[in-house]
Amino acid sequence: MSSRVEEISVDQIERNPMNPRIFFESSKMELLKNSIAEVGVLVPITVYRDVNKRKFILIDGERRWRCCIELERPTIPAIIIPEPDPETNLLSMFSIHHLREKWSLIATALKLEQLMNMMKIEDSKELATLTGMPTRTVNRCKILLSYHRKYLDLLLTTDKNEIKPDFFMELYPILQSIPNTVPNLLKKYEKEYVIDKLLEKYRNKKIYPAREFRKINILLEEVSNKKISQKIAETFFNKLITDYDSTIDNLMMQLEIEYLTGIDQTIQICNSLTKLLSQITEEDIKENKKFINSLKQLNKEIDRLITYFSNIRS
Repeated sequence: MSSRVEEISVDQIERNPMNPRIFFESSKMELLKNSIAEVGVLVPITVYRDVNKRKFILIDGERRWRCCIELERPTIPAIIIPEPDPETNLLSMFSIHHLREKWSLIATALKLEQLMNMMKIEDSKELATLTGMPTRTVNRCKILLSYHRKYLDLLLTTDKNEIKPDFFMELYPILQSIPNTVPNLLKKYEKEYVIDKLLEKYRNKKIYPAREFRKINILLEEVSNKKISQKIAETFFNKLITDYDSTIDNLMMQLEIEYLTGIDQTIQICNSLTKLLSQITEEDIKENKKFINSLKQLNKEIDRLITYFSNIRS
């Protein structure tokens, strides 16, 4: 059966259950609706016929379809294709929607999980090839999926400006390190209790994970290197978790954890950054101008310090 274009009733169409996108930007929807009101639907949507439901299922064009419903247009032009198998349907969602207009990271992660279960694939590079996503994005999705389902639901249902996936990304290496560096902490508190308390502080702007969680990582590295005792680290976490008003910086000052500032801190960050940069491939970068500009700024400061060091040694 080949593809064909027909005018079909908007009432005969259902959204694709494989598409995780729930929210549509209102300003863009309004522009599209005005355009359709003036000139009609210029680009047909793509659907397949579900024989069991006696409905057409969307592959591409949900916004156009929604606008037609609001405008009370009875029909919409559609390219009708043969029904895909579930795996092909889901891969179509990645290739059409994720790459054209990015899904949120949590939506991408949940669909990736579905794909992994369907196709029994775990390898990040293979998943990247299948979905067209960078390997780094696949790995970020896997990190999110390592958390309890309640946190994934929280990311789906909460305003994106209140809780961002970056909180969980920055927290992940800390949670991975704690069992080896501060094992008594998880004997005293459940892991989810620790996450909940830190999340509460984050929501109340008591901590800023993008910069402050990295200080905790450095603290844990120093515990591993036996430059600081487990007891001090335990005290730090106990106060951070139980004292509502305590902040990461204040606790480090109280406990006189001074080695986390200045040159020593920079050394730790440089080591971590070097490791991260070594994992980035040309495929990950592509034409990411923001990333390239950041590297140029970093390179400028590195050159400045190396030049200074060379001058004082000569």
